[in-house]
Amino acid sequence: MKFKTMLLVAFLSAISIAQDVTSDANPRLAMFIPQQVLQSTTRGKKLLSEFQVVEKNWSDKLDAKQKEGLDLQKQLSSASVDDAAKEKINRQLRDIEFDFKKMQEDAQSEVGKAQQKIQVQFNNEITPIVETVAKERKLQMVLNYQQGLYTIFDSAWGLDFTNEVSKRYDAPTSVDKPAATKVIPAPAKKK
Repeated sequence: MKFKTMLLVAFLSAISIAQDVTSDANPRLAMFIPQQVLQSTTRGKKLLSEFQVVEKNWSDKLDAKQKEGLDLQKQLSSASVDDAAKEKINRQLRDIEFDFKKMQEDAQSEVGKAQQKIQVQFNNEITPIVETVAKERKLQMVLNYQQGLYTIFDSAWGLDFTNEVSKRYDAPTSVDKPAATKVIPAPAKKK
């Protein structure tokens, strides 16, 4: 009898352990979409605009230099230009070509640095929020979605975690703004 009881207890324990293992075997995970946070939050839009300003400045400079070169090429193809003027224009074109290539390298470098700076800043700001939300939801894994990678997931499920992170990412900016205080007039003095 003791043997049957012990066997029954061992069997029931094994079943309960197996149930615990199977419940833990189903991963608890979420999808995080950083681009969504950058595009939908005030703080994210501010970071993106800082990057776009750097990119636009370099784009404008390159466009101006390219236009300068095109204008010289038009002068060079004019029939009224003598040989001495053509030589001078050719030298100017070579200088512009050299300057343009140098500007392209500088632009690529500076835009890359600006992108990296903003990426580091965003990661430093967003990582603690992602970790907090993941701990609150008792997640085992947070997947970082990257555009261009083949991924299939339910969009409502994928955006749920990201939307919560977005709300919290913008929360400090709303806290930074002082709330409107209601001014209560002092009671009038009795005469």
